[in-house]
Parts: sequence; structure tokens; C-alpha cells
Amino acid sequence: MITNPSSSTISQALSVLYESAAKLQSLSIAGGYAEQYRLSDGQAYGEALSWPLAKGEIWVQPDGTPTAGQSFLGAYAATGDAAFLAAATTVGQALAAAQNPNGGWNFTHQSRGDADPVSTLDDLVTPGVLDFLIDLDQATEQPWLSAAIARGLAFLVEAQAESGGWALDYPKQGNYRDHLAFNDGVTGRAIETLLRAHDLYGEPAYLAAAEQGLAFMLETQLPSGGWAQQYDAYLRPAGARAFEPAAAASAETGFNVEALLTAYDHLGEARYLAAARQAVDWLERVQLADGQWARFYDLDSGKPLFLTAAGEAVSSAAAAVGGYNWVSKYAIPTALREFAAMAQDPALYAKLYGKDQVWTPQLSIGQLEARAAAAVAAYQKDGWASGAVLRVPEVAGKAALLQDYLKSAAAVLEAQGQGALWDELAAEAQQR
Repeated sequence: MITNPSSSTISQALSVLYESAAKLQSLSIAGGYAEQYRLSDGQAYGEALSWPLAKGEIWVQPDGTPTAGQSFLGAYAATGDAAFLAAATTVGQALAAAQNPNGGWNFTHQSRGDADPVSTLDDLVTPGVLDFLIDLDQATEQPWLSAAIARGLAFLVEAQAESGGWALDYPKQGNYRDHLAFNDGVTGRAIETLLRAHDLYGEPAYLAAAEQGLAFMLETQLPSGGWAQQYDAYLRPAGARAFEPAAAASAETGFNVEALLTAYDHLGEARYLAAARQAVDWLERVQLADGQWARFYDLDSGKPLFLTAAGEAVSSAAAAVGGYNWVSKYAIPTALREFAAMAQDPALYAKLYGKDQVWTPQLSIGQLEARAAAAVAAYQKDGWASGAVLRVPEVAGKAALLQDYLKSAAAVLEAQGQGALWDELAAEAQQR
């Protein structure tokens, strides 16, 4: 059933979308962004308030500059206003300038032109930048953009170990960060990025590297069905920091399920789906009574592991080192939903999550409109701030809700023969 959208809510959502984008742009650091800003003086920070950024320094990790760029791209898709595409392009140029000589990226970059010899896949830094640049490349053709993407993808190919995995950093640092990592989705996300790049650009080297990474993933799957956070050069489960043991890791197993489903969607090889099924079976077996998972499980007993800062085993998360997410749902429910869709029908998975994914409007728009109205009401003079701090991911999340609502509202109005009303409201917002 088609629900009529409110022209008043559309107008307010458009107005706030433009205001929030302008607020975000006012915080730009030479085209890039921090992850969060202190409102009292504009001090920029990385992922924590304990990580202040220096003057001219941008946060390259996905929750910073790439998220800001994706938000501008989303606003462009929702409104068709080329000013938003220009804003996203400016972000792309900042990230291209932040690219290291080896083609990858690190957590931060100084706009004055520092050249970091080390690039990282940790916390999805390089894959996250590439995801945004590739999305931007679908909206605009720019020689500098094509060059940055090509160099970044070449970095992923070069940084791959002979065994097929990726370490957190490249080149090697001579410490635990040289281990081949599934931690934070490092190897899985590299595979997914390369598969997408092969689909879009047709470079055989991208597919070859992705397939080599998948072979590494299959080879290192534990008999239980899960994976460790990282592996040594002999493909044995390895520890990292003292409180990160060689153990089966639930969050990383969830990341690998998603990567295997992406591989099956693209390549259709049954072994990838079979490995994902084994992993899902393990995740379901070790799920805690409260519906969460422990981060680590002992390789022999299969019991949850909790450690102190010195690496001493303790009986509970409460007694373990603080500041570490010992028990959580992580992103595992998402992986389980995606697997369920694939098990039901690969074509359904492809449309919902995979290569055939397309945005579809919500024609019954009432609930979406209510959420959009709530986001509008929550917007204050300092934007969508959390107390004394404005966080880019929160701003982007609220903006994405408005963008989704506006795209659906435009589709409903068009279906009802009222496309001219949408054009009028969009033009008014653009001229404010």
C-alpha cells in the first residue's frame, strides 16, 4: 500500500540535510575530516578523545574522512544536487593526497604533505578508503581518481603474502602486526574489495589475488569451523598482544562468513558456501546463553577465554583487562542473516546483500517518515551532537536516514504523478 508522504516533512528533511552537510563542511580540514570534534573549540580527534589530531591532520580511518565523503555521496543520490557531488569529490581529492608512496593509507595524514612509508589494513583503513573512492568513481570520471584507485588496488595485490593472507601493516614492522590477520576483517575485506574491483575494472590480477586470499581462508579454517584472529608464517594460530591469545575468534569468524558469501555470490564455487556453513554451525554452538559471544574460545576445550593485561587467564570478562570488547554480539547477527538469505535462495542474497543489490523505495512510508521527523526534531544548532562532541559517524547515520526517506518520498510522489511537487520542494531547499 502506497502512503502519501507529508510535503512538510519532506521540506524539513531537505532543509536539515542541507544544514547538516554545511555544518560538516565547516569542519573540513583541507578537504578531509576528523572522526569527532569538540564543540567548544573545534579540536579534532581520531577514534577516541585520547587521540587529538594536530593542526592540519585528518583521520583516514573509515569513520572519519571516508564516512564524510560517503555522506555527501548519499546526499547527492537523494537530491541530485551537484554541490553534494562536488563536496564528495573534494573529500576524494584529500584522500588521494593522503595516499602513501606504496599506494596504501595509514590512520592519519598531515595536509602539509607528509609521506608515511607504512600503510595499514588495520581497522579497514586502506579497504575503507578504496570503497569510498570506488563509489565516487561510479558517480564522476576524474583521471586523478582513477589513478588513486589503481594505485590502491595495486597496493593490495603487492601487500598480499605468498600464503594468500594480509598482515595489518605493509611493509612488515617486525612485531605481532606481521602476522597474517583476520583481525577486524583485514583479509576478508581485502578479498571483498578485490572482487568488486575485478567486476568493475576487469583486471585479472584483482581476481587472482582474491582467489589466493580465499584459498588462505579455507586452509586456515579450524577443525571447529571458526578462525583465529591471526596466523603465523606457518599458518598456525598466533597471539598478538598479551591479552590476545592464539584462540578461535568469534568476531573474525563472522567477518569471514561474510567474505565467503561474497565470494560464492561472485564466483559460485560450492566450497566457499560449505566453509561458511561450517563457520555458522560453530558460531551457533558457542553462542552464550544471553545471545552474545565471547571474543575468544580456547582451541582445545572450546570454552570462552578472558585474560588480564599480562595474559593471565581469568574466569570472567569483568576480571579481564579493561577497554576490550570481551563479550558482545559484534557483527555476527549480520553474518547469520546474510547466510540465512543465501541458504534460502542465492538470488535473494544477491539482491539484498550481493552483486545485484539495488536500492528500492519504501512505498509504505509511514514508519520511515516518522524516523525522519524524529531526526529532524533532534537537529540542533550544533548539529546532531553527543553532548560536547560532534561525531562524524553519528552525523552520517542521521543524514543517511533522511536520505533514504527523501529517496522513497520522491519515488512515491513520482508514482502518484506528483513529481513536480518533489522538484519544487528540492529546488526550494537548494536555494535556501
